[in-house]
Amino acid sequence: MEDRKNNQIIKEMYHGEENRDASSKIRGFLFQDLVAISKLLDEKTVYVIPEYIEDVFVYTEDKTAYVIQAKYYPKGDIKGKHKDIIRDLYYQYLRLEVKKYTEKVIPVLAVYSLNNITKPALSILQGEDYINVNREEKPADIENPEKWLEDNVYSEKKNDAATKLFEKFAYNESMRKFLEAYKIDPEYKEIEQYRKDIGDQLSTIQIDGCVIEGEKRKLILLGLAIQYIQKRYDESMEGEENFEKRKCKRTEFIEYLRQKMCTETEETIGAYLRLIVIECWEQIQNGSDLVDEKVSDMLECIRDYTAQWLFELGSNVQGQRQLLNTVSSQNQSKLENFCEMPITRRREIICEHYDSINDFLKYLWKIMIDINIEILSQEIETTDEQRKRLMPQTYINSYEKNYISLKFPGDNVVDGVILANILGGSTKTKMTAIFGRMKEFQPQKWYMEAGYRGKYLYTMNISDIKNLDKEGYEVTATDPNKFEIECMECIDVDMDGWNKIEKCNECIFDHKCVKLKEKKE
Repeated sequence: MEDRKNNQIIKEMYHGEENRDASSKIRGFLFQDLVAISKLLDEKTVYVIPEYIEDVFVYTEDKTAYVIQAKYYPKGDIKGKHKDIIRDLYYQYLRLEVKKYTEKVIPVLAVYSLNNITKPALSILQGEDYINVNREEKPADIENPEKWLEDNVYSEKKNDAATKLFEKFAYNESMRKFLEAYKIDPEYKEIEQYRKDIGDQLSTIQIDGCVIEGEKRKLILLGLAIQYIQKRYDESMEGEENFEKRKCKRTEFIEYLRQKMCTETEETIGAYLRLIVIECWEQIQNGSDLVDEKVSDMLECIRDYTAQWLFELGSNVQGQRQLLNTVSSQNQSKLENFCEMPITRRREIICEHYDSINDFLKYLWKIMIDINIEILSQEIETTDEQRKRLMPQTYINSYEKNYISLKFPGDNVVDGVILANILGGSTKTKMTAIFGRMKEFQPQKWYMEAGYRGKYLYTMNISDIKNLDKEGYEVTATDPNKFEIECMECIDVDMDGWNKIEKCNECIFDHKCVKLKEKKE
């Protein structure tokens, strides 16, 4: 009877969270996804629910509930945010107490930061910067706490909701017990090392008949594990049935991974592409100490939306072909009959294009940051408009299925494509292969790091293009066969380029070549 009551209380804990979510800032989910996966790998875990009660809720075999905030601050200062973290965690702790949850509750801050933090003293917690309550006597119980919460707390914004709850129910002994239970766990590493460690743990799962071995096994297992968590974000929080859908039960999680790895499925390719996205982001973070906090936050959001989009694109053969037609500089004959190839061979081909996919992502992301620069000067909130602007799908023409066709606001064309970087050996051979493929599809603009720039015609011979000193050809504006090439030299995706903001409408969007202008001057 007691177990059923406690379980019902947990089911009800989503109440009011939708209003709290609306005031949350946009941020990436990768770190908290990794925390959730690490908990699912713990043999003591019964189930995990991401984004339900705080970032991660964990219930264990010894009937302990862990309410976890997962915070990743490789550049920012966690100390200045600790007050808000404690208020959030005590809000959840006190709600459970008011609703008479009888099992053990441990609030946790799972944190990676360059700065160490410690628990505040009770006297500090009682102060106006934190709970702003100093009350010895426990407030009287009320007959229907859920009704009171609905009437007085759940309609409020995040900070006001917490304040109302504290004013009504907080008292010194409750705060003392909270501090006693509160755990700061700083034993986390930078994401690159942390996700590698989790990949190592995932690879220890006994999978009889696994069809993927070696380093790719770790990457694909991790990509599948993240997808398992990500699917839960799409489930509604309301209702008992949806509560069960949002649960990630450890036994089901392990079985899901075993099933996916024992048969050749398209999702293994999608999972691998998800990890390419993560590794691309890691390269930018590791190679550019100058990336400021706001750019870093925006890039995290773009990363996570990109990872989900590329997982979905790569989990079907048509999407795989569309990606390869975009990023490959191989001769088309090598990609013939791609859709009829077995999954193993198609996965190998995708792996061969790792660097090209990486280059594609960097240019796509940099353009997205450049054209959304005003978001950096705003308080970045999870509005529908801002979410949309940080999603790659917003800029992709869904009608085009042969390649990834892009339409950026302010561009002078409605059909551009980011193509493979062909610098660094066999440039003309690669250019010939790309021209042969694009001649069939005829996008209006090529974004391509190749040294080529200017206007050309699809009716031209490739040898003519290669002999034009890479600076284009005079074509009429109305010629249906014309296309433009932007050399991308003005879009800096190198190590120190991610703090630079380019004005795309003054270069790649309007065929105003910065490099040619510099030469003339």
